[in-house]
Amino acid sequence: MTLESLPDRFDPTIHQELDRAVNDEVSDVIDDIEYLSLSDCFYLLNTIIRHSEGDLNSSYIGGGADAKRLMKTELKSMLVSAWQQKSYREIRNLAILKAPKPQATTARSDIPEDLRVLSGSFAATYRGAAVDGFYEYLTQNEKLFRTTEGPKYYAKFCSIVQSSGAGKSRMLTELGKKKDVIVLYMNLRGKEETSGFPTRDPIPAAILTTFPSEKAYRIICYAFFVALFDTVEETLSGHTTSNVKEAVMEWSRKMCDMIHPPRTTARSDFFGKLSMKYERVYADLVVQAEQRHDETAQESTMPNIDNETPNADLDETTDKFGNLAISVDSKTKHFDFTTRLLVAYSKMVSTLDRIFPNCDSSQPMLVIAVDEAHPLTRTLDIETEGKYRPADVFCRVVNEYSHSEYSHPGLGRVRFNDLQGR
Repeated sequence: MTLESLPDRFDPTIHQELDRAVNDEVSDVIDDIEYLSLSDCFYLLNTIIRHSEGDLNSSYIGGGADAKRLMKTELKSMLVSAWQQKSYREIRNLAILKAPKPQATTARSDIPEDLRVLSGSFAATYRGAAVDGFYEYLTQNEKLFRTTEGPKYYAKFCSIVQSSGAGKSRMLTELGKKKDVIVLYMNLRGKEETSGFPTRDPIPAAILTTFPSEKAYRIICYAFFVALFDTVEETLSGHTTSNVKEAVMEWSRKMCDMIHPPRTTARSDFFGKLSMKYERVYADLVVQAEQRHDETAQESTMPNIDNETPNADLDETTDKFGNLAISVDSKTKHFDFTTRLLVAYSKMVSTLDRIFPNCDSSQPMLVIAVDEAHPLTRTLDIETEGKYRPADVFCRVVNEYSHSEYSHPGLGRVRFNDLQGR
């Protein structure tokens, strides 16, 4: 079968930029300049498609049946030739690789016109180097956090502050499409904010913008992160293909797809699982609070964990469960909240390390992007307990797992960033 070529969509400058991105990524994996194995060809094709600004069909990523059929054509020899020349223009111009044209959204009468316009901005070709700069910023943050010199950083999170419409949300979602980083984007905008885009993610928004007492909100944050880490670990472990990294990154790209409101199937499935896990974990933590204080399970019932020192429990946990092959639900009910959090976190990090075995220790593997997070920054005044800011409670929980690798090396390397955007 002869593969048909189409006229250039990109000008030479764009081709050079895309070639550079492909070569920078592939050169770390493929050493032989003259010979490419079949798996090398699949990897090269996957990389070319991912660095095509959406022009090529992502369904070929992962080495599925359609991609295997293509490799029986002249495509394999074209890939070898393109790799030798370090230029992939001919591959990008192949008609068979082109992405299908998106369906018109005008038929979706249930989507308001203003949202259709805003979602269109997420479908347009992404220009500029903001994603590259932000990726380098996260990498540098990790290096600074891990160093023993200089100031001690509180936790692994940063804030993104800029005017509305400047491109903060788009940059975060593009990070999960253009880099080997899993991005879990969630939007906490209020129910009444119906004209904003991306739209509100109802499950994480309902969890994190429910503000009872400070102690009760601490339970909410613990339960949320335990459920989140468990859901990520379960989702990643469910990918069993031969090229698990590509399968995981394809899932991540679907999680960053904002142009199919109200939700892609990947996002709906993930947050649905998170919700079920959260309800179980939250109920379990409330029971633990009951047992510790021998009180009725009420919203404000919670042990004073600010003054606890869980190091002894954590040392025992590291000794007993260093291999991470345990069931959190069945084995951790007697642990304090911090240990419950770190066991879930460590299992997830162990799975990430298996998927990204050659990742530089400073490069981010997973980013949690909390957009429209300003409700967490408001100071609340609870009549019976005084004032507090939900963001302070949220970040204290982030602090607890951010430093786990230093006091407890068996809990795995940490390359994780929480982002609060507005």
